[in-house]
Amino acid sequence: MHDVIKKSIHLHATPERVWRALSETAEFGRWFRAEMTGEMREGAVLDCRSLYPGTEHMRWEMRIVTMEPLSRLVWEWPAFDPDAFPGDPDSDARLTVEIVISPEGDGTRLMLTERGFAGLPVGPAFAVWQRNEGGWKMQLDNIADHVAT
Repeated sequence: MHDVIKKSIHLHATPERVWRALSETAEFGRWFRAEMTGEMREGAVLDCRSLYPGTEHMRWEMRIVTMEPLSRLVWEWPAFDPDAFPGDPDSDARLTVEIVISPEGDGTRLMLTERGFAGLPVGPAFAVWQRNEGGWKMQLDNIADHVAT
């Protein structure tokens, strides 16, 4: 069973630039391709909607757990698209995402960890892990492009 996704990327931008892309709602939404409402601060819950073609119906809440400026961002979000599992008690299952940034050479190292998949129902857990594994590759490419401009 896969419980964790780990990704790492070197970004050609300063830690300050990367942190701005992570910590400001409008900037986060631009590279993440989501409409986001709310303030990026510890304890806040942001309302989000996908802007990717074909997934505009997907909405979720993102709860900010930890923000350590220029260093670390942690949030929780649903493991499942609630529209895909209406009324299913497991549709409330949450995953935790942690992003840690640090200076590295001429830029910034971003390390991402998403965990909690082992706590999901066995049937859909691997499918959710696979979806998110591929999604994070795309999102890290997005943030790399975003902060390099």
